[in-house]
Amino acid sequence: MPRIEAASIAEHVEQQTDRLLDVASVLFKTRGYRQTDMGMIAAEMGLARSSLYRYYRNKDHVLLDCIKRDMTPLLVDFATLTERYPDPLERVDAWLDLQVDSATSPDHPGIELMNELRHADEELQQQILLLHKQPARVLDDALSAMEPISTAEVSLFATMIIGMTHAAARHILDHSILDDAKAEQVARRQLKAAVRQVLQMGEHDQH
Repeated sequence: MPRIEAASIAEHVEQQTDRLLDVASVLFKTRGYRQTDMGMIAAEMGLARSSLYRYYRNKDHVLLDCIKRDMTPLLVDFATLTERYPDPLERVDAWLDLQVDSATSPDHPGIELMNELRHADEELQQQILLLHKQPARVLDDALSAMEPISTAEVSLFATMIIGMTHAAARHILDHSILDDAKAEQVARRQLKAAVRQVLQMGEHDQH
């Protein structure tokens, strides 16, 4: 183990873990997840490969913590929407913008790496699922607060809205709309208009 310069063992472990995640993130993004192995990460850190296993038992667990660290600020932003937007319709609009931002911004690369864990063990799959559920729960709560949307409709509408949002973000990326601010604004307005139509289905069902 490298010479400990931190004030305590716990602080040393925390510093080394942060450094390990920094190194791994760069390798995953530059070399690709599949082309990166624990030996490469250890070499970049100046550690023996065996030393790396004191922190993580395999590459999947390293990737999971990279994703969690990248997503933490985003999940905090989602969690604050309820307080910032008491009106549920305004909250849905803000949720849509935040989802599109996260899907199209290079500042959230961890989201793209999630697909690399689709073949991971069940424990890691469950942790990834929990990360996905946090933003979805905010949307569910906003829809539940809307009248006259029924409890039974909340799950259906949320699934439709999430799918539409992912499609809109993919459209923005595939058509290089990020290079055209006006076109991106139009795409966002169209998404919100489409979501309004979905929400109106609940109103029509009541008549």
